[in-house]
Amino acid sequence: MNNLPPLEDLRVFCLVAQRASFVAAAEELGNSPAYVSKRVKALEQAKARNCCTGARARCR
Repeated sequence: MNNLPPLEDLRVFCLVAQRASFVAAAEELGNSPAYVSKRVKALEQAKARNCCTGARARCR
């Protein structure tokens, strides 16, 4: 019944979009870039679309 993605995934995605960098978002969160990538991928899978593209994490 709950079609909303986890808030943590949204929070991570917002930081990636603001910083335009998985590494910068990870540093701010105190986590690894792999964690950030995993959360963004989970969000993309939940919404069945790509949110970030390219090496510079252009997010939409």
